[in-house]
Amino acid sequence: MKIVVTGASGLLGSEIVATLEKQRGALGIETILKQRCRPSDGFVSIDFNKSDAVSRLAQYDWDLLIHTAALRDPDLCAVRKEQARQLNAVIPAQLAEEAARRRAVMIHISTDYVFSGEQPPYHEDSPTGPINYYGETKLQGEQAV
Repeated sequence: MKIVVTGASGLLGSEIVATLEKQRGALGIETILKQRCRPSDGFVSIDFNKSDAVSRLAQYDWDLLIHTAALRDPDLCAVRKEQARQLNAVIPAQLAEEAARRRAVMIHISTDYVFSGEQPPYHEDSPTGPINYYGETKLQGEQAV
């Protein structure tokens, strides 16, 4: 299995990579490709703010995509609306298309911000109702995937 983890330098992405590394043999993992925005040893530098990002990621050989990259600061999303929409809604849609094209599995990580906050605990079939732009864009990403 050849896995790519987007946002691999972030809190969630790095934990996923560490877990995959520990289970590499048991899971039959051949490759773990770690993506991050800025260049760094051991990572593939692909900036999802750039128009060629998904096509650059498509050049690599993978059959499982774990997508954790996002603009996740609600206050920043409210100020940088276009960037938030691009990273949280448009990129997941494009990645899902690429995964489908190559018949790969895609795991898309979202957030509980897609819910209103009024009736936890939430389940996959709970009604959505984001109360901020971050939640709205993450919901759009879920729907696109």
